[in-house]
Amino acid sequence: MYLHFIVGKDILPYLPDLMSHLLATIGGEAPTRAKELALSAIGATTNAAEKEILPYFPSIMEHIKHFLAPSQTEDQLKLQVQATGQ
Repeated sequence: MYLHFIVGKDILPYLPDLMSHLLATIGGEAPTRAKELALSAIGATTNAAEKEILPYFPSIMEHIKHFLAPSQTEDQLKLQVQATGQ
């Protein structure tokens, strides 16, 4: 899931569907790798959308906070690292 070909404000028409899909991916039962990629895509989308991402911020943080708890498994650690941008 790469968004590098969409630059800046060009992403805005896609933002509602894109964020819906990405948030569903990180909040659902997707494989760890899919969640890692979705977290990365949320970061890229946030960068491109700038202030237009603000309506999605509460939902993003609600989903991300689950990845910030102390990690018990390798998969959880991978998601924690991706969620914090490390």
